[in-house]
Amino acid sequence: MSDKPEIKVLIMCGGKGTRMWPISNMAHPKQFESILGKKSMFRETVDRALKGFGAENIYIATSILYKEHIAKQASEVPQENFIFEPAMRDNLGALGLASAIIQKRHLNAVMVILWGADHVVQKTDVFISALTEAAKLASQNDVIVHVDTEASYPTVHNGWIEVDGKINTVSGFDVFAFKRFVEKPDLRRAEQFYASPNYFIHVGYMAVRPSLFLK
Repeated sequence: MSDKPEIKVLIMCGGKGTRMWPISNMAHPKQFESILGKKSMFRETVDRALKGFGAENIYIATSILYKEHIAKQASEVPQENFIFEPAMRDNLGALGLASAIIQKRHLNAVMVILWGADHVVQKTDVFISALTEAAKLASQNDVIVHVDTEASYPTVHNGWIEVDGKINTVSGFDVFAFKRFVEKPDLRRAEQFYASPNYFIHVGYMAVRPSLFLK
């Protein structure tokens, strides 16, 4: 598993941030705010991507409304790697547009998708290693590889992934067969998932060849 494929990191940050109103709003959503420290959560995400993959390999997908925020907070990233959506068409439309652009420019690359530009990641090196190994698996097997985490409580605010048996351990990371995705369950089901070793929190990180995703 030592051969590292060409990796392009796609940061998705077009969210409106309406659930944290009035701190977060359409003009200045939460990912661009310095809520937990001196840097915004978006900038923290960019820093992690820079450390692991380099500025030239980072793409940022967002609304044209946030052009100034992106240019200011991600100045190291080449401007031709900014993907500005002409209109908000939710997650699938945004990811489809970005996938098509990355596939056209980098035919043999694997796309690592960072779904949350407003996440807190405490173990940066482990995070980068997990994404890199996921990209290797996605490249060698032509599959979608999710990078998810064990739950710390029975949350009803996240989606869950059910797995169907352990396949392997790669560089210290357990690899499981995907079974199904469950969108935000009620509390009773969340408690059942939390008690089971077969469920993980779907945090929205994945590695996939753009051509496979577009299929």
